[in-house]
Amino acid sequence: AELINIPFYDGRLITKNRIDHFNAIDIPPGDGHISFCSLKQHPLNKAEFSKSKSKYNSFSRMSTIELILEIIKSGKNITSLGIITPYRQQVIDYKKDLEKLGETKFEIRVGTIHTFQGSECDVIIWDIVDTINNPVGALYKSDTGKRLVNVAISRAISKLVIVGDHRFFDECDGRDMVSNEIKSIVANAWKLSHKKEFGLLK
Repeated sequence: AELINIPFYDGRLITKNRIDHFNAIDIPPGDGHISFCSLKQHPLNKAEFSKSKSKYNSFSRMSTIELILEIIKSGKNITSLGIITPYRQQVIDYKKDLEKLGETKFEIRVGTIHTFQGSECDVIIWDIVDTINNPVGALYKSDTGKRLVNVAISRAISKLVIVGDHRFFDECDGRDMVSNEIKSIVANAWKLSHKKEFGLLK
């Protein structure tokens, strides 16, 4: 909540702490309420277009699936995990992967931002998908982008995990179309996290 409180709500949000808010903070990839898993160093981290012109990123998706497997192995007590990503093709591919996982001890949901409006999960994984090798997507531009990021972050009860290149919004082509609020939020998330470089899929 603190990530979005000043940029979007002028500090008006009041967070009420509950014991169950702390259930998920020590699950992989690190302790704390915010983790940023940067994929910037890996050459396979790239966004591509499907036949339907929807973006997808196979590397960020598979990295996220491996992270979920780590969470499952950790045996930590959570009830729900949500994967939020802006692009339909990425959602479709995630659903295929999750079918292969079978049943888990906690609910796993995946969807676009609109799917998650009005709902929340113990852990939210926000898969950015886009990389600095591509121009910024329309869904991240201007007011649309602000709404997208606001919803993605505010769906997390206990822990937010961002998967992607933390440099994207500051260095991509078309970055002038990305709001300063988004840039500030992502930069703060990077600073507050453990700044872990993703070691998966080596």
